[in-house]
Amino acid sequence: MAFHRDLTSLAFVGDAVLKYSVARFLFLKGRDELIKKRNELHEGTQKVVPNRVLAAIAQEKLHLEEYLIRGNSPRFVSMNMYADCIEAILGAIALDCGPNQQQVIFSVIEKICADRVEKWLTETPTDRSQHGLSNDIKFMMAEID
Repeated sequence: MAFHRDLTSLAFVGDAVLKYSVARFLFLKGRDELIKKRNELHEGTQKVVPNRVLAAIAQEKLHLEEYLIRGNSPRFVSMNMYADCIEAILGAIALDCGPNQQQVIFSVIEKICADRVEKWLTETPTDRSQHGLSNDIKFMMAEID
């Protein structure tokens, strides 16, 4: 079933699936006061999976640099390229899983992002606003094993 055209198409699907999965996880695991504040949920989906975090997952957890084909010349792989690869992998998984799609993709995403979501949920809204985006990213990247 996976005769999809290119990385960009798969990354588009993967990005949507990733955002949906994180929103679902935040909703199901979130505190009641967080769930009632829609902007907090939106903030959570944006801060849990920025490109820097996806790139770190690609390098540190999945070791994608070992599998990337870069042509004849050694080429620098940017943070965005790594993030696109993660999103494309998630898109391919989502499209290939058939009837078990949601169960499989939620399981995969939870394994690679759950630590960031849990950490974000333990902070109060005041803590999150005091940290700012750059500190959130540093904070989440420090959690990668």
